[in-house]
Amino acid sequence: MKLIILSCVWLPFSILALPTTESSDPEDMHEIERRQTTRVDLTSKGCKDIIVVFARGTLETGNVGTLTGPPFFNAITSKVGNSATVAVQGVEYPAVPAGFFAGGDKQGSQTM
Repeated sequence: MKLIILSCVWLPFSILALPTTESSDPEDMHEIERRQTTRVDLTSKGCKDIIVVFARGTLETGNVGTLTGPPFFNAITSKVGNSATVAVQGVEYPAVPAGFFAGGDKQGSQTM
């Protein structure tokens, strides 16, 4: 049996905390940020026991953001331990205030 968790998180005007790194190269910083804020496990690795489809908050980066997504995924993975595998799939959508004020982004909802 597969468990699918759908989560839409709308955090308007989020303050983004970027990861710190030893490198001062802007390309390195961009790659680090992208890896930490983007998850495509379902489309790149296929189905797992638990699938989390997640939409980042307004103005967050990547497709899962930084504030809510990663800690949520870490908590799920920690809770299930070795008893289940977890895939996280972020939803690509603009995540701009206009969509938030309209009650959600229609295209993002369809993509999810």
